This record gives sequence, structure tokens and C-alpha cells, in this order.
Amino acid sequence: MKHALACIIAIAGWYLIYPPASHKGSLDSYTAPSQWNIDGSYGTAANCHGAHYSDLNSLQELER
Repeated sequence: MKHALACIIAIAGWYLIYPPASHKGSLDSYTAPSQWNIDGSYGTAANCHGAHYSDLNSLQELER
């Protein structure tokens, strides 16, 4: 049953996910993928990539 649900979710669209932040505020990419956060779901790869680049630009603005 879990495998079937994973297939349905994978077919449904594109998901932008990020690892959780560590206690120091940096991303903890060593965390298991099951613990990552879904930032959004998108109907196309182009929309997903656009949201990713928008997030990156927002983070760069915060660092300035």
C-alpha cells in the first residue's frame, strides 16, 4: 500500500522540498529525506524550478 501511494504522489506533480534547518540556521542535508519539508507542489518542472530560483533569490537578499 505504501508503494502504491508513493507512485500516485510521484505521478501527481513536482514537489520542491528542502532539508530542515539545523540549530545554527544552516540546512541540514544529512537528515533523512523523510524528514525534509515540502515547500510547494507544481504541475510542471518549469514552475518548480522557478519557485526554487525565487527562494534562492530571497535567501540572497536576506544575506545582504
